[in-house]
Amino acid sequence: MKKALPVYTTHPFQSITRIMQRVEVEFNKHNAPALRVKVPPYNFVMVRDPDILRAVLTDNVMSLRKNTDDLWRFRWLLPKGGTANPGTADCLARKRKVLKSVAEPALSYYIDCLAPIFDEFISSWNSKTEPFQAKAEAAKLTVKSTFKMFFSEDIPDDVLDSLSYKIAFIHRNLFSRMPVWVPTRNKYQFMKYGTEIRGLFLQYLLERRASGAQIPDMIGHLQHLTNEDGTPYTDQEIIDEICSGYFGGTALIGAVTWSIYWLAAHPDVLQNARKEVDSLPSVKLGASDLQNLPYCRMVAKEIMRLTPPFWSLAPRIATTLEHPEYDIPAGSKMLLSIHHTHRHPDHWQQPDQFYPEHFLPEEEKKRPIYAFMPFGKGGRACIGQHVSLMFLQLFIAMLAARSKIKHLPSKPNNPVPVMGFETLPNEVRVRFTSNA
Repeated sequence: MKKALPVYTTHPFQSITRIMQRVEVEFNKHNAPALRVKVPPYNFVMVRDPDILRAVLTDNVMSLRKNTDDLWRFRWLLPKGGTANPGTADCLARKRKVLKSVAEPALSYYIDCLAPIFDEFISSWNSKTEPFQAKAEAAKLTVKSTFKMFFSEDIPDDVLDSLSYKIAFIHRNLFSRMPVWVPTRNKYQFMKYGTEIRGLFLQYLLERRASGAQIPDMIGHLQHLTNEDGTPYTDQEIIDEICSGYFGGTALIGAVTWSIYWLAAHPDVLQNARKEVDSLPSVKLGASDLQNLPYCRMVAKEIMRLTPPFWSLAPRIATTLEHPEYDIPAGSKMLLSIHHTHRHPDHWQQPDQFYPEHFLPEEEKKRPIYAFMPFGKGGRACIGQHVSLMFLQLFIAMLAARSKIKHLPSKPNNPVPVMGFETLPNEVRVRFTSNA
């Protein structure tokens, strides 16, 4: 006879970060592939087992639905964007079309857009005489870089500051326990900023269309997408996809911030990355150099393992999932815990330590594919996963080549991961010096 899932219950005012810490203890205590987590009024099945993750995300992909009832802000912000789609067959077809037409064809173009921006920011950080908060700088770098990949334009400084603030606000408030009908200031501000961001993107879309310029950036590809009946995407549909990709892309704010922290905390890793970059013949790094930087890619993956951009996926399954010990009934709301899967002691040599050697080719072959899934897997994987990993790899390489970093925490035990829409540190206070 199969067993019931172990249960962990907590009160609804507990922070997500604290809940995740307690759930990790419960996982290890029961050595269970899944837990039933009750946070009134929510009741989830949280999963960290790669076999169950594969069953959910691949074997039963067509019976999977997003918990969009709990994400009204997603649905309002980007009604037809990939991030908000409910997971039906037509939505998956739309996602594949965007992936094939937009995310893959111009990877080299996107990455080569980034190098001058990375160089600008790293040079600025090296020239600062006082310590600074890396998270605020990482936000500006990521927002500016993502804008460049979408529009091939340098965003003005005043627009950058405003857009960075509004995106940070939206990221913090995408998940709200407050019902949609409750009139709060937070809800008003969210909708105001969302409308302003959509208006900004529409302005750039119309200017591009009026100019007639043919540029292989993301907006250039999106303009040529058509629906199944052959009709072109409407402006609203294009803006939905821009917002979906932009908010997904700016989730790398956390990855950039954590990169700075982990490299500051592990100068030996920074030195190894620097040696690899120094071995290249080219002085200016670009997309064509990334294949010759395997160690920097290992470092990028390890950062994504310990501090992934998103800590979980939240689908609902329409069919019963069978497991040798447990069954997960149809209709269950699930939390596919990327955070706990990436620290599963059965699959990682040093699960709680920063150890890039986890991603040596021989080590990767030993692990189940679904033991590492910072961008999701299968039909639900993030369409920007390849460009995101290349983004981080190039950033690490340029950081290693140009800077020395010292972490200067204002309090012991900082930084602390804070989980919301992203996995962000509470603070990363650093000082940069030039490596020249």
